[in-house]
Formats: sequence, C-alpha cells, structure tokens
Amino acid sequence: MAEDSVDEHFVEVISNVSHANGVFRVTFAQQEADAAVRPVTRLLIPANQLGRILNGLNNAAGEIGQKVRQQVSQAGGSGSAARGTGARTPATPARTKQPAAKAASKASAKRGKSSKKKK
Repeated sequence: MAEDSVDEHFVEVISNVSHANGVFRVTFAQQEADAAVRPVTRLLIPANQLGRILNGLNNAAGEIGQKVRQQVSQAGGSGSAARGTGARTPATPARTKQPAAKAASKASAKRGKSSKKKK
C-alpha cells in the first residue's frame, strides 16, 4: 500500500524560516563535513496552525523525554533503554501560557486593583 507510506528525511538543523502569504516555510538541512549545511526538505505550515504544531512537537518531546528518563532509571542507568520510544501528539490544540506580566495585570483587573504602584 504505497499511499500509506510517508517520506522520511534525516535533518540536523533548521537552515531557514520565512513567512509569506500566511504560510511559514521551514527549511531543514543536514550538516556537511565542511561546516556547511545542505537543505533536505521544506515544511510548509499555515500561519494559523503554527502554534498548535509547535506545542504538539514540544509536548511529544516532553513525553518521550519522560519515558526515556523512566526507562533509564529502571534499567539502572544503561543507555539502551532510549531506543524505540515514541509519543503521539494530542488531537486538540494545547493552551499557550500568557506572559507573567499580562497574567498578573489580568488577575489584578479582576480584583479591581491597578497593577501600577501608587506613590
């Protein structure tokens, strides 16, 4: 079933990120022996989906890291436990955190207090 296969590309660095017409273009590359990079593939992401996709990658990486740490601690510190660990990203978008200053000003606005200090 060829239609079920997905192209795989080994990448080591992000060589370029650009935005035009509501689409982010992220170019991934491989590191060459002479410190140059060779572009491998370009990922096109709709701007309105970028946050959800980045959060999904971040969450998946966190889950994988946690599983690896658990496996390493159970194996007594051997590095072989890290192979084959995977995580699936959630279907629902993750919530983004508000900057601390913004969250604090919203909280004090709810209490009816100003976030500015009085002299």
